[in-house]
Amino acid sequence: MKVLFVCMGNTCRSAMAEAMARQEVARRDLNAEFGSAGVMAAEGYPMSEGARLALEELGYAPEFHESRQLTQEMMRDFDLVLASDEWVRSRIVELAPDESGKVHLMTDFAGENDGKDEADDRRVDWDESGDIEDPMGQGDRVYLDTAVRIREAVLKILERLGRETEE
Repeated sequence: MKVLFVCMGNTCRSAMAEAMARQEVARRDLNAEFGSAGVMAAEGYPMSEGARLALEELGYAPEFHESRQLTQEMMRDFDLVLASDEWVRSRIVELAPDESGKVHLMTDFAGENDGKDEADDRRVDWDESGDIEDPMGQGDRVYLDTAVRIREAVLKILERLGRETEE
């Protein structure tokens, strides 16, 4: 299974999701590959400092990352495409309408939207739409809250992929 995480610029949300998923899948018996891209990405930029620090805070090692613009070829190459928010999801579908069946909101595919992270036992007030809001340009606390939400979704996504692989 090849999974692509997509956000706007591919330096925060999708980059964090890809790094978390790669590191979490290495701890599991799950055959999955991960990538990330942005619908409005400038090519070749590193993960944002706030995203890198948030990953470290949650115990992940930030990986080498260069932002990539989402392409139709990527859409064909990946089995599952997970968008960070509804606006991003709609841009993905506009780019590749024939591939729309594999496009989902990250939180919808994870089957979550309650804002509770069991690992931290802390509550964050999430947008009820299921969107994972863009932390770009905001403070460290916003990046960390975003990373917590992404981690929750990624863990549930991996659980779902593991169940679907067994079936």
